Amino acid sequence: PIAAPPTPAAGESVTSPQPAADSNPSSPASSPTSGIAERAAAGLNLTNAAEITDSTTLDRLTAQLYNQLDADWQKKPSFDGELVYQVGVSDGGKIVGYKYSNDAALTYLNDIPLAEVQFAAPAAESGTPSASPAGTTAPIAQFRVVFKSDGVLEISPWAGQPGAAASPAP
Repeated sequence: PIAAPPTPAAGESVTSPQPAADSNPSSPASSPTSGIAERAAAGLNLTNAAEITDSTTLDRLTAQLYNQLDADWQKKPSFDGELVYQVGVSDGGKIVGYKYSNDAALTYLNDIPLAEVQFAAPAAESGTPSASPAGTTAPIAQFRVVFKSDGVLEISPWAGQPGAAASPAP
């Protein structure tokens, strides 16, 4: 099982400015629909996936994921608090799966860009899905993605920064 992610330390997450207001303020807020739970744990099984742990690659993929989600998140948040997701990204920067980490993330999935993601299996450089002899897919990077009600988007590696050691005790 995956342990709860550590709270990102200063400098480990990416944040965004508040998104633009909804262009149609009279439109009703999104409401949960049937099948949303299935979509909120969609794509590749993140629990068993091999992970990308190279810090340079994680930095690149963090920026790519942030740019993609931030550009697509233009709707003014209709929720309070935080929506937290675990998101898997291929080495090429494509979202290959995600799952919700709190109840609000399931309830308000339709309010964020992850609801619109079309999944593809992680692919090798040749562009074809990559599988090892054991049948596992290519490694992925996993991120903690937080959509906040004040319009801030935070993205950090799911397991924290690789190679980051705890401060020595005094």
